[in-house]
Amino acid sequence: MVDINMASAILFVVIASCFLITLYRLMSHWFVELLVVIFCIGGVEVRTISFFFLVLYFNFLIYASVN
Repeated sequence: MVDINMASAILFVVIASCFLITLYRLMSHWFVELLVVIFCIGGVEVRTISFFFLVLYFNFLIYASVN
């Protein structure tokens, strides 16, 4: 078990935020657009897979209640 106190958690958030802001400032515009497109594609894939398994689950429930 890892014990994390409040000061180290706040310090981590501040350092991570500074790193992300620096990374954002140093990236080129086309790379930012590429990342946005990749994240959008990933989000659509996750929604599609989740919807498929949700339909499969409800289909299973319907057939289980009939039998």
